[in-house]
Amino acid sequence: MSVFCLLGLSILQDSNYYHLGFIAAVTFACIISRAGMLFPITALLNLRRPPETKITMKMQVAIWNAGLRGAVAYALSLKLPETMPGRAVFVTTIHAGACYTCY
Repeated sequence: MSVFCLLGLSILQDSNYYHLGFIAAVTFACIISRAGMLFPITALLNLRRPPETKITMKMQVAIWNAGLRGAVAYALSLKLPETMPGRAVFVTTIHAGACYTCY
């Protein structure tokens, strides 16, 4: 719960550096890579499952969306060394992705 409070409160910081192109590219890559792994794996699983226990498309979409959380990644990004080049871009990109997927 405290990570989500941190996400909300950190929007108000003036030290954020948002690079919209990078944020869009990372968010798109996360969405596509998650779908690229989940749907083929569940299709393979469904080959061996009886009809009454197959993972439906509706369930697959719910699993796909539920896996796109970034609160833990944001908390870990805050632990990056302050002296790391590009740290601000990484932290704010992960922050934007976490806000997008959590709210």
